[in-house]
Amino acid sequence: MTASAGAATPNLAGSTLAAMSLALAALAYDPLAPAFAPKCALALVLAVVGLALTLASRRRTEPLALSAAAAAFFALLAWRVLSLLWGNAAEVRTLGAELAAGAFAVLALGLPRVEAERLVVRVGSAVGALAGMWSIGAFLEGGEGFALHGGQGNPDWLGLLLAVTLPLASHGAWSAWSSRGSPRLPRFAAVLVVVAHVAGLVLAHSRVAWLGAPLAIGLFVLAALPPGARRRMLVPAGLLTLAVLALGFAAFRADWSVTASYSGDSPLGDAASERAWIAARTLDVAGRALPFGTGLGGFPEAYLDVQGEALRALSPAEAARTFVNATTAHADGLEVLATGGPLAALLFAACVVFGAAQGLRRGAPSAGASIAAFGLVGLGDSPLASPACVLVLGLAFAALPRDQILAAPGAFALRAVFFVAMALTLRPAAGGWLAARRMTQAEGALPAEARELLEGAARFAPSSGEVALALGLVHLEAGRPEAAQRELERSRPLLANLGTDVALGNARFALGDGPGAREAFERALRRNPGSVRAHTNLAVVALSLGDLELAEAHLTVARTLSPGAPKVLAAEEALRRARLDRATGAEP
Repeated sequence: MTASAGAATPNLAGSTLAAMSLALAALAYDPLAPAFAPKCALALVLAVVGLALTLASRRRTEPLALSAAAAAFFALLAWRVLSLLWGNAAEVRTLGAELAAGAFAVLALGLPRVEAERLVVRVGSAVGALAGMWSIGAFLEGGEGFALHGGQGNPDWLGLLLAVTLPLASHGAWSAWSSRGSPRLPRFAAVLVVVAHVAGLVLAHSRVAWLGAPLAIGLFVLAALPPGARRRMLVPAGLLTLAVLALGFAAFRADWSVTASYSGDSPLGDAASERAWIAARTLDVAGRALPFGTGLGGFPEAYLDVQGEALRALSPAEAARTFVNATTAHADGLEVLATGGPLAALLFAACVVFGAAQGLRRGAPSAGASIAAFGLVGLGDSPLASPACVLVLGLAFAALPRDQILAAPGAFALRAVFFVAMALTLRPAAGGWLAARRMTQAEGALPAEARELLEGAARFAPSSGEVALALGLVHLEAGRPEAAQRELERSRPLLANLGTDVALGNARFALGDGPGAREAFERALRRNPGSVRAHTNLAVVALSLGDLELAEAHLTVARTLSPGAPKVLAAEEALRRARLDRATGAEP
């Protein structure tokens, strides 16, 4: 089947309405909250409503036909949810997009396969085109860098999304121009959709997307061609792909691009070195967390511990330059391995490899190419963390050729499980969104108002480590160390953050707990031996405990890392006076 092949007339109105709803969820954006928050909450609401309607209808008694890749996707979701038992349960609020993607896949599997394919093409084309036009509009208004996010929060996520949706937009254009007698307006509209994708990709300046998108389009074109033409085009397409990759590599090395003046990218060598460092530490995490992984949400904490051990082999100055506060592995396969163990990694590989192969070889080239694009960009970034990418991916699995039958009781159970899981996830997802809004409002507020806003945020999201940390810092700055210590200790198991230990040490020191403060600062230094704040503060604590040798050792490092810093100079003066007092026998 080629990209333009048809089937029974689909329910156009219902399919279009579903596409519009999904596009709305994928593009939902709130400038006062992280990009994932409104997308997760809205996607969950739409998916819960859709499943409720399905469970209440006669269709609940129908079996489901699905692909092996879709079955692996559902199994991966189940394992990731289960891993919350030994991971960080607070991560449940960010799992909403994946659960919603699975639910939308279940709903789309209730459609004929060709209609499901048309649905994912409509959704991908609409989401990518609107995100691309969003970034174009921001660019024309003089926006640069992060302003060109296209509703995805940052340009990198925009690039990942466009790489995943470009094969679907290409499918739409291919179908419009290959259908005889189709009106001109839809044809040119389909071309404009592709143009918006390409322009958005250029503006996103995502190097990973720039490499993944051409490869995915090449796979789509080859798969969509008739078998005879496919064989003739194989060599030219391969040469063209190599030429595109060579041109892209040369552009990266020369730092040449139409967006170089405002992209703010780090040099390619530095970026590659940082990714290699993170990948090596992620493999260390995976090896230590066998056989089940760290659990969902457990990666950042484990990463900081493993990275700290590696940094201790370096000088403090090298450690300060090398330290990376990585909340993701920037490589989905590696992170899935680290958080879920070998089983999760095998399921993830099965999703991508089987999904791409089934789609490209068996008549669903755009869905297969979209899944392939997801896997390709996932080698160097984290599309699994992008709600829009994951929502499109779920629909792509529903568009694959179906050769597995799930009996009616199993299909009903699958829908019911998704409904319950999302109903339970909706509250923390919505609460996290509202809490994030209040945190942003608190950033520019007066101290009393900021505390009130953050206390309200804590009520919305009691398991948010970010809120607890922000509230602890507000208490600390206002001279309430006891309240600060309480919030900071609550934040520690919920949020992996080096600054939490430093702030906790300051709170304990203000309460007169010198040994407790020392323990907090030493824990921070175990994770980053190049932290000038931890070295300086630990020197101050050592002085208060009368350990002048320890104070001198840490001040020496702090002086190397930040010569002339006021706090370092003040601590050196205090150390000089303490030595003088000891030499003269005076009381400290």
